[in-house]
Amino acid sequence: NEMALAGVRGRLISAAFAEARLVAPGHEAPPSDVVRRLDAWADRCQTNLGPASSVRAITDGAVIPLLRILGYDLRGRSDTGVVVVLEAGAGDILIPVAVIGWSESLDGLWRGIVLDGIRADGRWAFCCNGVSLRVVDVRRTWNREYLEFDLGLIADDEAARWLLWNLVGSRSMTARPPAPDRAVEQSARSRIAVRKELGD
Repeated sequence: NEMALAGVRGRLISAAFAEARLVAPGHEAPPSDVVRRLDAWADRCQTNLGPASSVRAITDGAVIPLLRILGYDLRGRSDTGVVVVLEAGAGDILIPVAVIGWSESLDGLWRGIVLDGIRADGRWAFCCNGVSLRVVDVRRTWNREYLEFDLGLIADDEAARWLLWNLVGSRSMTARPPAPDRAVEQSARSRIAVRKELGD
């Protein structure tokens, strides 16, 4: 089912699974210093960015600072003026990040970001338009499912912050297996179990 948490949408994992497993009490919340940095980041974005912002401004003012808060370092950058493609690194993983203009549709980035992910020999890639951060699975190209975070709500919505930290943060991505891989697999099993119960 479609994600129903405030600030998060998409069908990569189910809303029921996210609520039960990832944002329930007892799971890891972002450290207090990360929360403070997210608050400061959100204030800067709200003050300095908007519909008139260039792709470069969105990249430098929003995307790169957010990646750094999440524990990534910048290992590469390609800027065409229309799209900026970053290489976000953590440990031995490399995640392509495509940035486009403010509030532009992220759907058109799919083919390019999938190819970038394949070249990086990775599983995950990020897309951003200054308003949303989308997490896509570059290996399961047949379904185009994703998880998308509303950047305007990340700092204020605790559940969105928890999901961002536990699925997208570098510590989660460098786990073996990566946290999103586990979440997708467990969510799929949960969906199957629910369907079976309904069928019974």
